[in-house]
Amino acid sequence: QNRALFNSLIQRNFRLDSLKNKNSLFPSAFLEGDADKPVFVGHLNPDVDSICSAIAAAALEGGTAARPGPLNAETEFVLKRFRLEYPESSDSAAFADRNWCLVDHNSLDKLGPGVDPDKIVCVIDHHQLQPDTVRLGLPIPFLVQPWGSCNTLVAARFLTKSKIGGPPIPKDVAGCMLAGILSDTLNLRSPTTTVYDRVVVEQLVGQTDVESIDGFAKELFRAKANVGGLSDRELVQKD
Repeated sequence: QNRALFNSLIQRNFRLDSLKNKNSLFPSAFLEGDADKPVFVGHLNPDVDSICSAIAAAALEGGTAARPGPLNAETEFVLKRFRLEYPESSDSAAFADRNWCLVDHNSLDKLGPGVDPDKIVCVIDHHQLQPDTVRLGLPIPFLVQPWGSCNTLVAARFLTKSKIGGPPIPKDVAGCMLAGILSDTLNLRSPTTTVYDRVVVEQLVGQTDVESIDGFAKELFRAKANVGGLSDRELVQKD
């Protein structure tokens, strides 16, 4: 029953026929060389949803993930748990003159250091549009859904492409996306949780080594509760 629901949700929100002959969310011009592939980056004071959606979108679209600031304890726990490399800082010289894709936000005042607002080529988000939402002279892919986590959007697209013959989701990336969804939805108990989040979590967990969703969520929340070493300012800004 849930698999049928998943298929229905995917068909409704991601046209499968439009994906069959396309490798990416982006026009081919953005993908002709490594230097042109976008860097995926979330908001300042990044959390698990922000970092993991950047990592997952980069894996899906063939780009690179970046971090716009220091990682919190929960995010460090997730990356170590799934043996994922720490993304490089967004102000790294390696990202000079690169295109950017924003994940988990759409606001200019949350841009990380080094992110050029004139080189933003994509937005993937689950928040409402802000007064200072990015504005460019040309149309760009702008994927926004009112779901509980940005990782739900990325995972749904990943699962869709896998369903039509694309590569399977790497186990470490699936784990990171699962963590992002559980963290942002408080283990699917937040009022912002949607049926999309629940169905995608069910699909993702089977592609990880997570044995218990509730047990894994408790590990996440224990890591999130670790605020040792944070300044008063960081505590106030903590998500």
